[in-house]
Amino acid sequence: MMKKVISVLLTMCIALSVMAVGFVTAYADGTIITGTEVTWSYDVETKTLSFGGAGAIPDYNDYKDNSGNLKLEYPWKDLSYTSIVFGEGITAVGNYAFVYSPALESVVIPASVAVLGKGIFLNCTALKSAEISAAADISDEMFAGCTGLKSVILSDSAKTIGKKAFYNCVSLGEITVPDGVTLIDEDAFSYCAGLENAVISDTVKTLAKYAFYGCENLKTLKLGKGVETISEDAFAGCRKLESVELPLSVKTVASNAFNGCSSLTAVTFPEAFSAVIGTGAFDLCLELKAVTIGPKVTSIGSKAFGYGKKGNKVSGFTITGYENTAAQKYAQSNSFTFVSLGNYLDGKCGESVLWSFDEATGKLTIAGMGEMSDYTADKLPEYSRFADRIKSIDIGDKITKIGAYAFYNMSVDGMFVPETVTAIGEKAIGNYTDGTIAEGFGISGFRNSAAQDYANANGIAFEDLRPVPTTGECGENVTWTYDAETKTFTLSGEGATYSYADDKLPEFAEYGFEVENVIVGDGITEIGDYALVFENAPKTFTFGKNIKKLGEKAFGFVLTKSEETELTAGTDVTVNGYKATPVKDYAETNGFTFVSLDPEEPVVTDTVKAVIEKNFTAKVNSETKTIILCQTEVTKAAIAEKLTEAGLEVVAVQADVIGTGIHMDVKVGEETVTYVFVVPGDTSGDGVVNSGDALMILNYSVGSAELVGEALTAGDTNGDGVINSGDALDVLQLAVGQKEIGSFLK
Repeated sequence: MMKKVISVLLTMCIALSVMAVGFVTAYADGTIITGTEVTWSYDVETKTLSFGGAGAIPDYNDYKDNSGNLKLEYPWKDLSYTSIVFGEGITAVGNYAFVYSPALESVVIPASVAVLGKGIFLNCTALKSAEISAAADISDEMFAGCTGLKSVILSDSAKTIGKKAFYNCVSLGEITVPDGVTLIDEDAFSYCAGLENAVISDTVKTLAKYAFYGCENLKTLKLGKGVETISEDAFAGCRKLESVELPLSVKTVASNAFNGCSSLTAVTFPEAFSAVIGTGAFDLCLELKAVTIGPKVTSIGSKAFGYGKKGNKVSGFTITGYENTAAQKYAQSNSFTFVSLGNYLDGKCGESVLWSFDEATGKLTIAGMGEMSDYTADKLPEYSRFADRIKSIDIGDKITKIGAYAFYNMSVDGMFVPETVTAIGEKAIGNYTDGTIAEGFGISGFRNSAAQDYANANGIAFEDLRPVPTTGECGENVTWTYDAETKTFTLSGEGATYSYADDKLPEFAEYGFEVENVIVGDGITEIGDYALVFENAPKTFTFGKNIKKLGEKAFGFVLTKSEETELTAGTDVTVNGYKATPVKDYAETNGFTFVSLDPEEPVVTDTVKAVIEKNFTAKVNSETKTIILCQTEVTKAAIAEKLTEAGLEVVAVQADVIGTGIHMDVKVGEETVTYVFVVPGDTSGDGVVNSGDALMILNYSVGSAELVGEALTAGDTNGDGVINSGDALDVLQLAVGQKEIGSFLK
């Protein structure tokens, strides 16, 4: 009888083995999931469940019957797969697709998956690791009840970590919420009893109710700089949490947010923290003995701090804050010790100097009289707490000294310093932590004041508010006037100007006049030492006929401000004068261009005009000494040859090929006449008309490039006095041969 039983058992085992092999073989090449284009297969040796084809793995929502018993409907329910592989064509994983997979140990979901359904791995208790690269949110209950889950890597494509996504994942030791996530939803990590470290990225804005509720071993928590809402009971029951640093971004710490964090010893609130602190927010935090709360917190709920079991107060609990704030009110109403930091919005900054700050306008006012106190980089004034909110600084007119570091690292656009301030300490104004001055920062005040000296010494722009005169005296019978519209400085009267020295220049030298032209009237006979020095080099000086004497560095030199005043000769300075005066020698000695105002003998100009217009496509203006040359690639040699044949000597030509702006000196006997060439369209001055010239004209027409002198004349091809896209088109047509340059002769 026993032998028969054994025989029957062996037969059944063989039959079952054959059935099992047959089952595996049936899915070896992939079976299509009904109603989809997705295939699945199972490798019995590697215990890998694989999905191929294309599209979405469907939902399997009815995983329990009406009585709550398991009723798994997915085709792979009876397989002991330990891992899952998703092909590149899989775009979604449906609800509860792998719920209660008892052998599943690891899973990797690729970036090609765009939708993750609810509870995909619900109660997969053997699951140890998960890597989610899917371009999708982490769904509700996705890993809930995965008690063996130890590590998880989340995609930075997720925006939300869903409700109960990691509920009761008791083996999960740490979590880093990636950038991109903005919401950690209700119960997302609640009852993760083994969780010790949590890092919340800067993109997270909301921690919903119970987000980390009951994470009793959570010891370290880093909240991102973007968190705005910490909802009810978000970290309640995190009994081992030791410290919390709340970012300035937080607007709400809701009721019971950290209730029962019994190991919590330190909560850091930024001074500008302005969140509402809800009822019982830190209730039952027995080790939290003290908090410092800034003046921006306007609401603190009942039993928010300082209460333990059965509503008893924490012994020795202390609140530090400012007078007349919610912090003081809470301390007083609950009979807690209050340590005052003083009045938040005003105080002293000198023996007889007071400060006050208006939060609404951002205005810092310094009032009183006398000297402000000196400070250091390590000990700044009390009002420095508002450094990032101060928009303007008002210094009273009885303040005589601004102390060292008084306004250090306060990034206002600028500030006015009254003339009563006669001393300014080290790094008192406009110096920032990186040692540089903020772009656009400036000081306004009065010239020859402590404010101007400080600005000059620290490389800060200075605006002189004292009205600058436009006329004055610079000789017994000599006056000066300045016309800002034409940028012209004129000497009038008779006789000699005063003489000055390099350490005592004319008063107008430091007025900041932007001078382009200086005109010296016929009545002036002598220009004294350093008499015509400016902060910029005028382009032209024009002298009358009666100049007899020019002093040392009388004109053409630029005032350069540094530790010591320096005078340097200007560049590209043109001097108009008469040969019989000392102006010509002075100009040549100092490297300035001299232009004679003496009447010209017509023979030279007339001959040049006749020769040029006969031999070249050109027009000569004898009065302005301008040659409009409507030919390109004309050489210096060709011009010189024709003028020499006519008996004129070409003294100098600036370039071998004639282009716009090239000067030519022609001499007959003792007379030398300078001409300048203009080639229509050649704005670059290289003697060639091309697309580069057209681009320069276009840029000038829209204000992004500058054309000056002869280049302006060359750019106005049609002679209408306006340079625009029409002139640019003319130049392009010249460049490609659609027009002849001679057609622009004017």
